[in-house]
Amino acid sequence: MNFFPIMVAGLLAVVAAMWANLDFLNEKLLRAKPPLCAPPYEVAWLPWKPGLVEFTRDGERIVWLQFASDWDMTGHVNEKRVFSDDDLLQTLAKHRVSLIKADHTNLDEEITKELKKYGRFSIPTNLIFPADLDKEMIILPELLAPELVIEALDKAAGR
Repeated sequence: MNFFPIMVAGLLAVVAAMWANLDFLNEKLLRAKPPLCAPPYEVAWLPWKPGLVEFTRDGERIVWLQFASDWDMTGHVNEKRVFSDDDLLQTLAKHRVSLIKADHTNLDEEITKELKKYGRFSIPTNLIFPADLDKEMIILPELLAPELVIEALDKAAGR
């Protein structure tokens, strides 16, 4: 008796089962939207460019726009205080917040225009843009606390 056709048929059945399982897995992975960060929650800021906020805020993502500089001590205190808080970092991940930083260290004219566009004139300035394009931006105070930022992010998410 020739076992070759039986082996080929068995091998084809195994390959077909594996192929079907891969298709299912790929479909499941394509539908998943993982957070931008996961433990240990590395915070990564995109450098600001004209139009980046509008491009990133596509109806699905909350955007946090921070105007900062190397010479601004309040901004440094804010960052140490806020980004050392695990609850805040989890909220950033949960809401898939895009972080954009406009570095005004060298008094860039375009960044000055952008600040004025939002009615702001000082550093630090932190703005939260809800994912819903019809909702107004949230202006955070100069001195930040994790609870305050979490509340603003939850509000921007519609919660």
